[in-house]
Amino acid sequence: TIHGGGKYFAGDISNILVKSYLNAKNPATKTKPSAESIEKYHLTKREKQILGLLYEGINNKDIASQLNKSIRTIETHRFNIMKKLGVNNVTEMLRKIDKEE
Repeated sequence: TIHGGGKYFAGDISNILVKSYLNAKNPATKTKPSAESIEKYHLTKREKQILGLLYEGINNKDIASQLNKSIRTIETHRFNIMKKLGVNNVTEMLRKIDKEE
């Protein structure tokens, strides 16, 4: 949490950090995390779908457009995913998923 010394990044900044992380990790391939690597987190089907899109570097606005949902709905799913994974931001989430692969 921010109060606990954590950092908060607005959506646009978060997306830049995610894309930068993904490009540094493997610029040639951006595949979705395997089902086995995230199974233990008990994500819903929609959360898995959104996690895959976030992993590809797609921002909340574009995910909302693709899934015909509101941006707020996508933000809520993203919050729930991070809570289930025990992380505080998207970069931590992606690193954790990478370690599971």
